[in-house]
Amino acid sequence: MTIAVAIFVATFILIAWGKVHRAYIGLIASLTLLLVGILTPIEAFHRLDFNVIGLLIGMSIMTYHMKESGLFDWVSIKFLRSFNTTPINMLVLFTFLGSLVSAILDNVSTTILLSSMAISMARALGVSIVPFVIGIAIGSNLVGAALMIGDPPSMMVASALDLRFTDFIIFRNKPSMFFMILTACAFAALSLKLLTKRYFKDVKGVKSHVLREFEERALIKDKVLAIESLIVLSLIIFLLSIRDIYNIPMWFPPILGAIIMLLLRTFSEASLNRVVRPVIKEVDWRTLIFISSVFVLTGGLVKTGFIDLLSYNIYNICGEDVILTSSILIWISVLLSGVIDNIPYFATMIPLVIDLSKISGIDVHTLMWALLLGGSLGGNCTYVGAAANAVGVGIIERNERKISLAEFSKIGVPFTVVAVSVGQLLHYLFYIFLA
Repeated sequence: MTIAVAIFVATFILIAWGKVHRAYIGLIASLTLLLVGILTPIEAFHRLDFNVIGLLIGMSIMTYHMKESGLFDWVSIKFLRSFNTTPINMLVLFTFLGSLVSAILDNVSTTILLSSMAISMARALGVSIVPFVIGIAIGSNLVGAALMIGDPPSMMVASALDLRFTDFIIFRNKPSMFFMILTACAFAALSLKLLTKRYFKDVKGVKSHVLREFEERALIKDKVLAIESLIVLSLIIFLLSIRDIYNIPMWFPPILGAIIMLLLRTFSEASLNRVVRPVIKEVDWRTLIFISSVFVLTGGLVKTGFIDLLSYNIYNICGEDVILTSSILIWISVLLSGVIDNIPYFATMIPLVIDLSKISGIDVHTLMWALLLGGSLGGNCTYVGAAANAVGVGIIERNERKISLAEFSKIGVPFTVVAVSVGQLLHYLFYIFLA
C-alpha cells in the first residue's frame, strides 16, 4: 500500500511540476507499478475503462466535424444577436453561452472559439477584453458534468454506475445533473454583474451595427457537414439513451457515429488528409494515454486496500449522515479541483464513493452526484486548476495585457462560491430532502 500511494503521490507532484507532459508521467508511473509487482499486466488491462476511452475518441471526432461546419459559430452568434442589450448583460450571455457550448465541445476549444468573438465585440465597444474572456473560460468549466458526453469525469461516472444518457437529465423522475448545473451556472453568470462593474463604467449599450456585423459572420461554412453532424449526433444520443434496454456497450454509439462521419467524408472530400485528420490530430491521444495510466494507478490503490481505508475514515467522521457526507464530497472536490487535474482525482474518488456507499448505506447515486457537482462547479478559484482558465489568461495576455492571479481570483472565487452553493442546495432538495 505504501509503495502504491508513493507512486500515486509522486505522479501528482510531477504533473504539478509541469515540465513533462502528464501522459509520459502516467505511463512511467503505470509501468513502475507493474515492475514492482503490485499489479500484473492482466490486472492492469482489466482496470482500463474502454467505455470512457470509446466515448472520448468518438466525441472528439464528432465535435471536430461540428466545429469545421461552422455550426458552433452560427449558434453562438445567433444566440447573442437575440439579446441586444448592455455590455455587462452581454458578458452574462457570453458566460452562459460558454457553459452551453461546453456541454458538447471541450472546455479549451469552447474558450478559444468564443473568445475570438468576445474580443471583436469588446474592441468594437472600446472596453477591456478581460471580463469577457474570463467569463467564457470559467463558464465553460462549469458544465462538463452536465451531460454524459461532456467531460471525462462524467463519462467515468456513467461507466462506473452504468448510467444512460438521459440519467444526466432526469433521474428517478427528478431533475438531474444537467438542470442542477445549468441553474447554478445561470446564478453564477448573473453574479458577474456585481463582480465586473469596474470594467464597464463608461459604456452604456451595444450598438446595433456591432451585432449586425457579427450576424454577417454567422454563416454555416458547410451546410451538408452541419446537417450530417446533427443527424449523427442525434443517433449517438438516441443509442446512449436506450443502451440499457438492448445491452449496447457505452463505447459503441460514439465510435459508430465517428465511423459514419468518417465514411461520409470519405465519399464527399477530395482530400484524404481532411478525412484522416480528425483521427490523427483532433483526438487527444496523449490524454487517452494519461487516462488509461490513471486507471492502472487507481487499480493499485484499490488492490492494496488504500481506497477501503479512506472510505472507512470518511465513514468514521460522517457515519450515516447523508448531508454531512455530501457536503464533504462537494467541498473537498471544489478545493482539490482548483489545484490538481480532475481525471486522476475522479479516478480515485469514484471507487471510494462506491465503497463509502456500501459501508454507510447511503445511496451511491446521491453521493456520486455530490462528487460530480463539486468537481464540475469548482476549479475556477484560480487559473491553475483548469486548462480553460490558463488558456483564457494566455489569450488576454496576447491580446491586451498581463493579468495577475489576484485579479483573476477576484472574479473566480465569488463566481465559484455562488455556483457551488446553488448546486448544493438543489442537490439537497432533490436527492436528500425529497428522496
